[in-house]
Amino acid sequence: MFKKLFLTAVLTVAAGLVLGCGGDDNPTGNNGGNNSGGSNTSGNNNGGNTGVVDPNTVVKSTFTDNRNGQTYKTVKIGEQIWMAENLNYQTDSSWCYGEGGGVHTDDFEPVTLTSSQIQANCNTYGRLYAWNAAKKSCPNGWKLPDTADWFKLVRAVDSYNYRSGQKLRSKSGWYSNGTSVDGDWKMGGTDEYGFSAMPGGWRDYRADGNGAQYYGLSIGYGLSSGGWWWTATDYADAAFFVTIGIGGDIGNPVLPNAFSKDYGYSVRCIKN
Repeated sequence: MFKKLFLTAVLTVAAGLVLGCGGDDNPTGNNGGNNSGGSNTSGNNNGGNTGVVDPNTVVKSTFTDNRNGQTYKTVKIGEQIWMAENLNYQTDSSWCYGEGGGVHTDDFEPVTLTSSQIQANCNTYGRLYAWNAAKKSCPNGWKLPDTADWFKLVRAVDSYNYRSGQKLRSKSGWYSNGTSVDGDWKMGGTDEYGFSAMPGGWRDYRADGNGAQYYGLSIGYGLSSGGWWWTATDYADAAFFVTIGIGGDIGNPVLPNAFSKDYGYSVRCIKN
C-alpha cells in the first residue's frame, strides 16, 4: 500500500539526516527503555518516568490571533505553552489540504477536491506551510518550535518516548480512530494532555505527471493517516520536522526526520 511505501521512503531518507544536538536534546541518544521504530528522540534517560507531567496539572486556555481574529485553544504542559490546534493563518507558500493539486487517496488515485472540501480541510487541520513560510507564520509572542522544544514536550509526556505520539494525538479524526486495519493501522490517540494532534497530511512540492502539485496520505478526501509538523531546525538544504502517527508501533513515538524545505507540513506554535 502507498502508506507503507511512503513510510519506508521517509525513514530511509531521513536516517542519514537526523540531527545530533548533544546532551538531553539528542534525538539519537542512548535510552534505557524501549526504542520503537529505530528512532529515539528522548536522549539519555535511565530513570523511568521521572519528570513526566501529570495530565491533571495541564492548563487549558485560548489565544486570539489579532492578525485575522482566529481563536486557538492552548495548553500548558509543564513549563511550555503550546497552541492546541494547527495554525491556520494564510501566508505565501501555504495551502489548505488539496488546494491547487490532486489528492492521492487510499488506492493512490488522485482526485480533485471541491472548494468547500478544501476550505473544510483548512478549518479542521489548519494550513500546510513550506519551511521558509512556517518560520515566519506564528503570531507575535509565539514561535515555530525547534527540535529541542519538541524533545522537551516528549519528555514531559513520556520520558522513554514509547507512547508519546499516542498520548498527544486527538481521540478522533484519525483514520480508523483506533481500530486495526490490516493488523497494523491503529491511529486513534488518547489525548491525555489536551495537545490534540490532528492528522493534517502533507503537500509534495514536485509536479506529478499532469503538472499539478499533489497531496499525500489522504483517507476520505482529507482525513489523513499521519501528521507532520515543521521545526525551526534546519539541516543544510533540508529542515527537520516531527511526525506523529504513521501507523503501527512506530506511530506511537514522536519521531524526528528531515526533508526538503519545499514540502508543505503543519505548524504548531509555542509561546516564547
